[in-house]
Amino acid sequence: MSSLKRFAKDENAQAVTLDYILILSLTAIFLGGLLLSFGMVKDVVSAQAMMMQYRDVGNDIAGTIADVYMTGLHNGTATKTIQIPLQVAGQSYIIETDDGTLYPGSALQALKISAGRTDVEVYILLNNIDKSVNVSGVVTSSAGRIVVRYDGTNINLRSAD
Repeated sequence: MSSLKRFAKDENAQAVTLDYILILSLTAIFLGGLLLSFGMVKDVVSAQAMMMQYRDVGNDIAGTIADVYMTGLHNGTATKTIQIPLQVAGQSYIIETDDGTLYPGSALQALKISAGRTDVEVYILLNNIDKSVNVSGVVTSSAGRIVVRYDGTNINLRSAD
């Protein structure tokens, strides 16, 4: 009977079990933290890639607007079509410009390119366009092609039909 009492009071086996539980819990917390931090880094890198691609698309469109404007100054009117990517980073995007779309902190007109589901916005200056010329239009990337038309006083962006 005395050996049974000693066996009941023996706590050596509990220490091994508690060690396993503690090590497993700490490992789970550590791995969870790693996964969470990698997810945040991925979001930051994805946003930076989107901004760079938006700048490329915006610069192409701004260049086309400048070409149409310069051609229209000599001919009176000009029209040009430009091909744009349907998606950037797996998302469609919106290209906006009107009298109210200004480069932040300045009075210059700009293109605004943004995606609906993210907070990434890029502004591209329209340096070569006279302030008296009204640049307007809203186009989604799902169009795939944009028509830029200058009629002597206005530059209009629209989807190609």
